[in-house]
Amino acid sequence: MMSKSYTLHWDGPAPREIVLSLINFNQGDWVLVGLCYPPDTTFQVMADINDRQSNIFDDITDYGPVFSLAELEKRLLERKYFFDRSVGLLWLYLRARQRRDGHSYCSVKGCERVKVMASTSSSKLTCNCTAKAYPKYAKTPSAVVAMPTLSTQPCRDCGASQLVFSSDPWNSYLQTQIKSLSSKEQQSGDTQSFITVNSETFSFTQPGIFLVSVDACSGKVTKKSSFPKMDPKMEQYLKTGLPKRSIVLLGTRGQPDGLVSVARYLVPLGMAKAADLQGKESLVFWGFQGGSAPPPWASILVGQGEEGLGLQERYLPLGLEAYGCTQPSTRRDLELLRAATGPQ
Repeated sequence: MMSKSYTLHWDGPAPREIVLSLINFNQGDWVLVGLCYPPDTTFQVMADINDRQSNIFDDITDYGPVFSLAELEKRLLERKYFFDRSVGLLWLYLRARQRRDGHSYCSVKGCERVKVMASTSSSKLTCNCTAKAYPKYAKTPSAVVAMPTLSTQPCRDCGASQLVFSSDPWNSYLQTQIKSLSSKEQQSGDTQSFITVNSETFSFTQPGIFLVSVDACSGKVTKKSSFPKMDPKMEQYLKTGLPKRSIVLLGTRGQPDGLVSVARYLVPLGMAKAADLQGKESLVFWGFQGGSAPPPWASILVGQGEEGLGLQERYLPLGLEAYGCTQPSTRRDLELLRAATGPQ
């Protein structure tokens, strides 16, 4: 983001006054911005530092004009602006002059700002300079830091070292990850599709629909099945083959035939109604088999067009009475407290 140039256009009249705040800028960071205005606009541009705690404005300094973008680029360290009337772009640098502590939003002196006040007789015109700005100001994109090589393997050391912390530590949680893969994602070079339960990963490499069942009380994987398409065999499996009291995880690879027909079989597993899967290219689903009331975490995600679902992760509570699980005689929160504080 830093050390780049950006243009801003409006879907209505240009604002008479705009304040640009330098948030998350380190000292010396800069961006070059071009703001779209009518050609007859005149400007007053000024910089200041806003101490938001006391609401005091300090170091108020005016910007002065220069007469070309090349001159502006040479005078990066000065407070200057250039207005290209032929295009309608007001160019200026946003550059942080003060240091900040750690990851503070603003500098140690306050939030550095640039304020633009514009005066024009064309106040009702829509200000979108895109047609004139490009290709005149078009530049080849460049990377300050090169992108790393795309990893084709599941990340083994990502995330926190411990499972999710919650306000109900007496409950245990099941970490689940589902990565479905559409045909378009495969064409783009992605090859990974899998379901992970805690640290155990089940990859599926053939096109079709993949299901993993997990005992909702113990968190142990009880069954895994795959089907190349939605056919009578899979229909029967969804009706009678899923173990009772199971968390059901479902992912897809490619665009299996009959995906639309899957929707009605997901209703008994927690969906309020059959989802519209017409034209959808990938599917991720969390459900529960065996309860009278669907758990609040039951959900479905679908991918369509150019947008893939990527890796989806959920933490699901285990051993709940609502699942039909036998409740332990001792409270897990008290066990955790004793483990943390030692014998009393």
